[in-house]
Amino acid sequence: MSGRRLDLFASLQALAENDTTAPAIITDLHVSFQGRQNIVLRWTAPWDDANAGRASLYQVRFSDTPFTNEQAFDQARSLIRVFPLPTGGAEQANVQIPYRHASGFIGVRAIDNVGNKSAIATVSVSDELVHADPYTIQESAPQALSTGGTALGIKGDDTFKEYVLPFNSDFFNNTIDRITISSNGAIYVPIPTAPSGIFGNFPGELISLRALERKALIAGLWDDLRTDRRAGDDVYVIGPDFQHPDRIIFRWQAVTYDTPTGPGTSRGENPVNFEIELGRDGMVTTRYGEGNQKLFPIVGVSGGFDPYVVNSHSSESILKDLTHAPAVTFSLRLPTAPQLRLTLATSSTVISGQELAYSALATNSGPSVAENSVLDVTLSLGQTFFRVRVALPVRDRRRERMAEWFG
Repeated sequence: MSGRRLDLFASLQALAENDTTAPAIITDLHVSFQGRQNIVLRWTAPWDDANAGRASLYQVRFSDTPFTNEQAFDQARSLIRVFPLPTGGAEQANVQIPYRHASGFIGVRAIDNVGNKSAIATVSVSDELVHADPYTIQESAPQALSTGGTALGIKGDDTFKEYVLPFNSDFFNNTIDRITISSNGAIYVPIPTAPSGIFGNFPGELISLRALERKALIAGLWDDLRTDRRAGDDVYVIGPDFQHPDRIIFRWQAVTYDTPTGPGTSRGENPVNFEIELGRDGMVTTRYGEGNQKLFPIVGVSGGFDPYVVNSHSSESILKDLTHAPAVTFSLRLPTAPQLRLTLATSSTVISGQELAYSALATNSGPSVAENSVLDVTLSLGQTFFRVRVALPVRDRRRERMAEWFG
C-alpha cells in the first residue's frame, strides 16, 4: 500500500474507533553508545492515548537540520522502523549516521494504530569527518593506461570472478583482502556496512545510480559491457611489482552491449578501454583510454549508501563519451593527529650518582589512535647522559571501548 492509502485507511479506522489522541512524546531519547557512524539509541516506551495503551510503530529519521515541523520530519531520511514494547519498556534502536554527513539530528516519532502521531523527540549526533565523509575526489589530466598483465578469464556478459588481493587495503575505513570483479566495469567490495549480494533483476546485473546507493563497489566505468566479442578482450591484472609494491591495477578491454536506444535503433558494440588502480592505502584511481564512446556509464565509489558519484563521467539516460577522459582519484582523508600529553614523576630527590625510578603517564585526548608511539627519555647524572627508548602504543578510551563493543 502507498503512504496515502495507509493514511486514508488510518483515518477511516480513527473514525470507527473515535481515537484522536496521539501517543505521548518520548522524553528521554539519548545516544547510549557511538562507534564511528554506528549509533545505539535508547528511550522509554511512551503511553498511547495520553495515559493508556501503547503505540504501534516508531519512525526513526535523520536530517542535517533540526526537525522544525512534521513536514521536515516526513521529508527526512528514514533510518529504521521499530515496533514498540509495552509502555515503560526500555527501547533500543541500532542505526548508522549516513556517509557524507558529519553532523545532524535523529528524530523519533511514535504512531498509534489509527495513525495519530506523537511530537518528535530529537537528539543531535556527530562524527569525525575522516569517518563520516571519508573520501575526497580529484580529477586530473588523462593518463596512459597500463599495458600487458595477466588475463583473468572474465569473459562473457554479466560475468563475475572473486579475486584475493596481494595485500590488505582500505575501503570506507574497512580493511579488505578480497574483491569480486564484474565484466561490467565494476569491483564489488565485501564490507560489513553494505548489503551483501551482486545481482539485481535476475539474470543480469542491475546497473543504476540507485543500485550504487545499495552496494559497496568501485564503479570505474559501470555499464552493460561484454568481454567475449573480440579476441583479447578480458579483464587484466597488473602488479604489484618491484617498482610499485603497494598498488594493483585491473584493466578492462571490452565492448558495450548493443543496448536499444529507440524504435529500431541501438548503440552498437563500441570498444571500451579503462582501468581501476587500487592502492594499499585505499586510494582508488580510474583512467580512460581509446574508445569509450556511446556509453551509459556510472563512475564513483560506494560503501552501501550515499555514494560518491563523479557527475562529469556519469550518465544514465544520455549517451556519453569518455575517450581519454580525465583520470579520477578517490583518496581517503587522513585521520586527525592524536593529542598526547606526557606526565613524568619520581618519588626521590635527584642526587648525583643515585639510581632513580621514573613513572611516565601518556594520555591521549584523541580523536585518533596514537599507534607506534615512542617514549624518548634523556636523563643527566652529573656529566653522564644516557637515552632510553620504550615502545608505547597509546589508544584513547573511546577507541578501546569501540573495539571491545564490536569484538
